[in-house]
Amino acid sequence: MRRQVCVRDLWAHCQFWTQSIVTGDAAAVDRIEAPDIVNTGPDGTVTNKAKDIEDIRSCNLTATSVDLDNLKVRIYGHTAVATYTYTLKGGASGGKDISGQYRETDTLVQSRGKWQVVACQTTKIEQH
Repeated sequence: MRRQVCVRDLWAHCQFWTQSIVTGDAAAVDRIEAPDIVNTGPDGTVTNKAKDIEDIRSCNLTATSVDLDNLKVRIYGHTAVATYTYTLKGGASGGKDISGQYRETDTLVQSRGKWQVVACQTTKIEQH
């Protein structure tokens, strides 16, 4: 039962994080990302928490919708690895259209009862 609760919590966590792009909720990014997060984007660019918050706050990263699918979670004590796909619609980064389907792998650590993302890798799924 405890593992099911963790998986459900992590699903909600991932959903909330991705929706922050749609809602422009920089405070959500601040709560969800660990202070020392390493966030690797689809183009190989590495960002940190301050940059991610600024991108949301300044509307440099936006979307009209983000739909998560195929979430798989593996829990190792106080660490979890979440993999999922998502479809980003109406997406823009620095004025460039980034709409499409993505695969993401997040590493989360639970500290003081709170899950935070410490590493993230996003890959764009090319449609053929």
